[in-house]
Amino acid sequence: MNSGNLFSGGNSTSIVIASVTAAAALGLGLGVIKPQYERLQRVAAQHKSIAAQASHIEDVLSTTDRVNAEFSLASRNLNEAESDISTSGSDLFEWSVLALHKFSAPYQVKFLKFSPGEAPASPPDLASASYHEGLTSVWGKARFHCFGQFLADLENQFPHFRVINISLEPERGNNEESEGLSFKMDLVYLVKHNS
Repeated sequence: MNSGNLFSGGNSTSIVIASVTAAAALGLGLGVIKPQYERLQRVAAQHKSIAAQASHIEDVLSTTDRVNAEFSLASRNLNEAESDISTSGSDLFEWSVLALHKFSAPYQVKFLKFSPGEAPASPPDLASASYHEGLTSVWGKARFHCFGQFLADLENQFPHFRVINISLEPERGNNEESEGLSFKMDLVYLVKHNS
């Protein structure tokens, strides 16, 4: 072989074969492999996008389940809280007196007088709601500590009751009743409109 002339004799056939092979490989790479590789990249991107959407849907579904559970719990709590709210079709004064007597049984609180009252004006957000307010004025006697416990428990157990305009006077009398007091209070309560 003559190293000075690369295109002489059998070398030209080898070069042509090498050139054709390289061109075929380049054509195969550009014509078949590159489009398949690009298609695989698109499929991988679509797969990633679909996986992200599926993850988002799973998050939404789990959030929806949680929100539904919270809504169900809130509905149960509201129904439970409303179970002892009077409706506007009943005698509100009688209902409030009976509710107070029933609740006060374990306390040393003595009610002397009840009087229906004019409920304060409802705030605008309550006026348009499903509720309105009623008012009952109450006079009575109790020992200081018993009355305090009664008030705290009343407002905790009945969140739809509110005590306003409370006045306390010490009881005048013997030493044994030195902790006794007379009270007057207004009890404002929510009343559910008939639907």
